[in-house]
Amino acid sequence: MNRKAYLLLVLLLSVTTFMSGQSLKESKKMYANEKKNNELVNKQVNQKATKQARKEAKRLKKEGYIVPIGKISIDKQLEQAWRMQYELTENGPKYIIGSANSVAGNQNAARLQATNMAKLDLVAQMESQLAQMIEMKVANQEMSTDDAETITSMVSSSKTIISGKLGQVTPVVDVYRQLPNGNFECQVTLGYDSNEALKVTRDAIRADLNKRADGLAEKLDQMIN
Repeated sequence: MNRKAYLLLVLLLSVTTFMSGQSLKESKKMYANEKKNNELVNKQVNQKATKQARKEAKRLKKEGYIVPIGKISIDKQLEQAWRMQYELTENGPKYIIGSANSVAGNQNAARLQATNMAKLDLVAQMESQLAQMIEMKVANQEMSTDDAETITSMVSSSKTIISGKLGQVTPVVDVYRQLPNGNFECQVTLGYDSNEALKVTRDAIRADLNKRADGLAEKLDQMIN
């Protein structure tokens, strides 16, 4: 290698090393800024959740609500629910939140009814979330209107099946009160992972979609994945 070529090689290596160093430095800086922003957002979310929870807890206590034996306080339950409601991912809300209240002759019956109704509330939100995704596919001409209507119709007619596939969902908020007539009123709030909810919805209608010859099951897989 002659001297000119050698100097050129040294120059290229120096530039590459400098650029790599700059790239690493910029990456570290971006990571630090992102971490700082996330910490700030989390702090704001926690503050807002705590404020909202205390306000709501005060109202429920005033109305005579208490927690079942073994459950954490109303304040802590509501704080957890609010925090889950505000938590976001790059795809949107991390959790969907379903709530319901029910009245029955005893506490257990009221709680069971409220839980089942809250599950249906979750399914309704899952249906809405999937409908938005389908609308985007249609708008981008990645799915026909007929296919969109078929999937939407199947989800709508399968709400009870989807609700059953949610399994044993642990309530985030579980409070009750005894009414003057002796009946019990129970309020239940459920939190469910958004991504998992979409998979449950997909699995619930996939068998029917597989019976069709137009590849709708595969289209739904691609969309949810």
